Amino acid sequence: MDRLGKERPLFHSESDFQLALATVMADEVEQVRLEKKVAVSERVGGRSRLAVDVLGRLGGRQIALELKYPKKRLLADVDGEVFELSSSGAPDLDTAAIWRDAQRVERLILDGSVEAGASLTLTNYPFWSERNSTVRSQAHEFRLWEGRRVEPGSLQWQLKNDRVGESLGFESGYRCSWRDYGGTQSFGLRYLLLQPSLRRQTSGGLISDLHGH
Repeated sequence: MDRLGKERPLFHSESDFQLALATVMADEVEQVRLEKKVAVSERVGGRSRLAVDVLGRLGGRQIALELKYPKKRLLADVDGEVFELSSSGAPDLDTAAIWRDAQRVERLILDGSVEAGASLTLTNYPFWSERNSTVRSQAHEFRLWEGRRVEPGSLQWQLKNDRVGESLGFESGYRCSWRDYGGTQSFGLRYLLLQPSLRRQTSGGLISDLHGH
């Protein structure tokens, strides 16, 4: 991510981010595939086959990344290239989607389809601030403020009138630790890795190495 940040401080879309990351990874890993479908033993989000954003092979071991690029409005010029980013518009929905990605990666690891993986979010929206995490929010359990620790269990929408909302179950615990993204031109972006720590994950520091690549 350090290298990518120096080469590409901004992206037009999530697909643009995905392609640029895969290009950088291709210099470091043995194989990279985008949107490859993988069957899972238990449905995740109602799906029995997942289209994984980025699959890579490093040292003979398979790793998976699910990407998100939620944004707030931004107009910027990078070396003559104009970036006109529209607001994603729904931070509550974005946070839930980020946790769904972590759940997808967990299932891939538990199934043995990959040995390591993470939900990788790049954003200029301040999800890392507790001021954006009020208890009154229906999506409070999905929030991603800096330093937050989530124990294994489930996260759920807090709907009104005792209604039951969507619930996401997790085998792993997580800690939200945001890192600055970009070189001399940062544009206020940070990134977050939600990396499951599960028994099937035997690949040591594969994901932590992504910070430096």
